[in-house]
Amino acid sequence: MQTEEKRGVDAGIARFWHRLTDIGDPDPLPAHDLADTGVADALAVIDVGHRTPSAGAIHPHECYVVSRAGDGLALFQVDARARICRRLRAARSPELALTAANLPVPRPGEAHILVVTRPWLSMRKYGHRGFLYTQIDAAHLATSLLGVARDRDPRAVLRLRVDHRALSELLGLGLGLREVHSVVSFGSSGQPVDTDGWTGLDARDADPLAEFQNPLELACRTVIDPQLSLSDEPPSLTPRPISLATAAASAEPPSGTWTELTRLRKSSKQFRPGVAIPESRLTQAVAAASWRLPIDLPADGIELTVVPQGDRRATMRACMLQRHLGDAGAYVLLHTAHDELLDHRHTLHEMIFRAGAVGHLVYLGATAAGLGVTGVGGFDGPRWLRIAGLPADHKVLYVLALGQDDHTGTKLDRLQPAYAQAER
Repeated sequence: MQTEEKRGVDAGIARFWHRLTDIGDPDPLPAHDLADTGVADALAVIDVGHRTPSAGAIHPHECYVVSRAGDGLALFQVDARARICRRLRAARSPELALTAANLPVPRPGEAHILVVTRPWLSMRKYGHRGFLYTQIDAAHLATSLLGVARDRDPRAVLRLRVDHRALSELLGLGLGLREVHSVVSFGSSGQPVDTDGWTGLDARDADPLAEFQNPLELACRTVIDPQLSLSDEPPSLTPRPISLATAAASAEPPSGTWTELTRLRKSSKQFRPGVAIPESRLTQAVAAASWRLPIDLPADGIELTVVPQGDRRATMRACMLQRHLGDAGAYVLLHTAHDELLDHRHTLHEMIFRAGAVGHLVYLGATAAGLGVTGVGGFDGPRWLRIAGLPADHKVLYVLALGQDDHTGTKLDRLQPAYAQAER
């Protein structure tokens, strides 16, 4: 009688199975690590500030925190949605990395939040345009974190002109799949912070590059022009209050209201057809674009143009036939001259940041004014220039639609196919 020969485990299949199923099992983090003042304040800021608009609700960005824990500097990765805070092993001395990046070394109670972009998450759905969405989304996040931090500590500042290479070395971002976008710095608020709802994990024994070695993400990165990498840094500037939009007048954000507006803010899915926006409420919403924020950028602003609803079909076509946007009462265009946008990679990054940051301010202004608002990712820039009567050599970076919220509807770009981008 013939018996089947017993076979051994195929090593290749075993390795593949391990990659499919290994989720790791980091140890719990001692509670006092999260209770340290700087870390606790950072968690409080991220807990509220991460609630930002994002194309397709993808949120292609991450938050890292550098603060003191115990007797030295520590590095954390914060997942606000899962309420998990992982302590990581720094790939480089935090003191040396921060000094090289022209950032102050945090004293007890102080912290830096590093906003890091991950373009692949958006580009795998939206193609090349996903890179733009990633930068816009990161600008929303950085601006939101800054505002919430300033509600707790008025000395909080935002920096974009840091040494990205030094911070990438700190985080171990050697493959270029993630990129440091900006840094929000602040001190202790003195307010009590409850960290009981957070799970702390000690991931210092994990390979810091293990999850970065994704072949699909590597392939996506090859389509991004290497010249867009922020390898050479522009001249550093001291953060100071500036208005990011070109406006007749600038103003301070209302004291202590940013956090509450952030909690109330949402993206409209549908506007009430044929309902006009009261001029006073539209003015209130747009006025927020001139709020001054402490940032290390030149005072040059991005241009803002308000386009009232006119020919519904024309505006709908300018929004890539997204019908629900045709019912908006007005549109805000954020634009700049071609030459001012594309003369240098830093100019491009910083101008996109201005567009996303000003867009976030308009979101908050619309929330305060009781208006519905949503960011428009898929739009026809040249068509918008013609509708608004703007110079043909301008580039539209961001469009926002405002109107009376209908509290109904479906965000089509949150469906599996990217409807607004004609994905098949």
